Amino acid sequence: MIDKDKINKDMNPSLSIILTTHNRPILLARALQSLCSQEFDDFEIILCADEGLKETKEVALKYLRPADSFVCAPRIRGPAGTRNLGMSMASGRHVCFLDDDDSFPATYLLEATNFLSNSNEIHFCNYYQVLEGQENVKVDIGEFPIERLMVANFIPNNALFVPTTIAQKYPFDVRLQSHEDWDWLLMLNSHGYVFKHHSLFGPNVHIGGISSRNNNAKNSKSIGLDFLSIYRKWPAQSEDLKIARSEMLKEFEMGAPTRFL
Repeated sequence: MIDKDKINKDMNPSLSIILTTHNRPILLARALQSLCSQEFDDFEIILCADEGLKETKEVALKYLRPADSFVCAPRIRGPAGTRNLGMSMASGRHVCFLDDDDSFPATYLLEATNFLSNSNEIHFCNYYQVLEGQENVKVDIGEFPIERLMVANFIPNNALFVPTTIAQKYPFDVRLQSHEDWDWLLMLNSHGYVFKHHSLFGPNVHIGGISSRNNNAKNSKSIGLDFLSIYRKWPAQSEDLKIARSEMLKEFEMGAPTRFL
């Protein structure tokens, strides 16, 4: 079911914020509050829920504006499918993502517009790691070369801005059990798109005790298998990368011959 009440505009918004949620109305309210508090309003929110929880609908009704969209799709399972649905509806010039357990500082989107352009570059920035009751930690990812993506992901999807025309060409892989966001970045990188880092400290990535498919993979010790599946899908093109991948797997108490990496 799609509840949609869009205001006709002469121009598309600058940004489409794709917010995905699953049975976490309290966290969802925090995420939406952070969007409603932005010092910039040229964006649309596309809220995609893969469930039909009453409380989720109540939160959506409370915070979404007339120009925003709410998609309730219980038959879709997992963030890959809901993000794909959200991307298909996006009308902004750039797409960015927000998970229901994270949030944006009030100035984030306004500051991000300073570096967004009409080019086909993919922009990403630094982020804050937030542990409740502790001081926020700044995480600077500018030191990592983009080739590091071939070993492990270091770019949270909440810190990413992708031209909508590009995002809509490359859907997330719904077959993956976890790390579909990392796989998506590897896909974009494989097609030769330029990734450009900016020194802005942007989204709040909240950590600690929150259930997610990636966290569940870590807790169940299946994360090594997930990494291996990504490695097999996107083979390394150099011996150095194969060695780096082998060292990464050792951290998960797994081993694999470098020829398979």
